[in-house]
Amino acid sequence: MKRIFVFLLLAFVTLSLTSNNIGVFANKDNEEFKDIYERKVPQTFHYKYDYENLYQFLNISEKEYTSEWNSGKTIAEIAEKRDIYPQQLILYLAE
Repeated sequence: MKRIFVFLLLAFVTLSLTSNNIGVFANKDNEEFKDIYERKVPQTFHYKYDYENLYQFLNISEKEYTSEWNSGKTIAEIAEKRDIYPQQLILYLAE
């Protein structure tokens, strides 16, 4: 019984120390995040594509891209159809 308790305690401590999850709780009273809550204008992210480079990356013509885009496909779906992994697309967009 004592060995089980020691093992469980050791496992719990090990898991606690190796966990990199840090909780951040933001609320109206938290000074660090207060400016985020008080913003009047919604903050949005807009990405402007360099379409010529995007067509080249996807190995697609402008006409094909426009056709697929207008049919409701996302860039990720277009890339997937051309065997481009999501990680490759994310790295391309990040650059």
